[in-house]
Amino acid sequence: MKKNRIDWVDCAKGITLLLVIIGHTVSTDASNMVRAGIFSFHMTLFFVVSCVTGKLSNSNDEFVKKTEKGFKHLILPALFIYITVLIYVSSKCISEFRSWEFVRKFLKESLLTMVFSSGVNLHVLSAEIKGLGIPWFLVVMFLGKTLFDYMHLKLSGRKLIVGCLLLSVTGVVISRLQWLPLSFDIVLTIMPMFYIGYILRKFCVEHKPVLKLLIFGTGWFVTFYLCYKINEGCNGYPYMVYASRQYPSYPFCFLSAILGTLMIAELSVILCKQKKIISPLLYLGKNSLYMLVIHGIDSTWMKRIWLISENIYINIICRIIVDIVVFAAVMYVRGLWNKSKQQSRESMPET
Repeated sequence: MKKNRIDWVDCAKGITLLLVIIGHTVSTDASNMVRAGIFSFHMTLFFVVSCVTGKLSNSNDEFVKKTEKGFKHLILPALFIYITVLIYVSSKCISEFRSWEFVRKFLKESLLTMVFSSGVNLHVLSAEIKGLGIPWFLVVMFLGKTLFDYMHLKLSGRKLIVGCLLLSVTGVVISRLQWLPLSFDIVLTIMPMFYIGYILRKFCVEHKPVLKLLIFGTGWFVTFYLCYKINEGCNGYPYMVYASRQYPSYPFCFLSAILGTLMIAELSVILCKQKKIISPLLYLGKNSLYMLVIHGIDSTWMKRIWLISENIYINIICRIIVDIVVFAAVMYVRGLWNKSKQQSRESMPET
């Protein structure tokens, strides 16, 4: 049975995937406004729309089944990226493995990276933990959706939103004291985003999209700009960055993230009126997990293909092209594989 797709959701994910690539390429400078604008809402959108399309559990048995399915869907790709990056890093220092001291240090850092890695570099137990942008996001998405699903199963009405808000505040406070394993402090912090997605599917996003685009777009720009200016010159980023636990003017930055998400949602509704033109974008959003995995490993061996210029905009274009070409190749092979399996099933004799 095929799942019913929501076109504007696929379009929004497709747009945001391209913005993720741009944001990860344009600059690491905290003052870069392009990066700041994208980072202010890009991950929030994925958290929100995951509860627009995803069905929540109605029983404990269903919760267990959904958790198992979510683990396969999100954690296995995260492990694939982690192992790929690990192999890449190992290949660059293979001569060093002759030293037992280096091997011990490498294994320690690798294991701690699996447990503590985020989107930024950090130090844990005197070990350097390299940032892994996509794997930590997939882990947080899995844990966050699982926790929200369980809360929805056990709480109702006002208790659910109050619980989400309390966990969010708890997560922000904990993150200022200690970053938790598996980025669990972020998991707590983002609980309201899943609730927004939960209630968003009850509203007609498609109604008067142009007007709402103007309202949400203006609201996002004003809140983002104010948040940026208020926190400009302070330590860290003047805009929200989940990976480094930067929540400037919390919860004001969350309001900006939600408005940015709604802005992209309404823009997607408008674009979906030209479905034939944006069909590649819809296809990209429909298969967003594959693109995220590809983007998660494009800084390994593929980096020498797209990082070719001192001009960041040339690199952005090249990186998008490289990721899309690899994505197209993967989807083509996947299509052949599925076709082969279907033909095998049809050729099996009935018993």
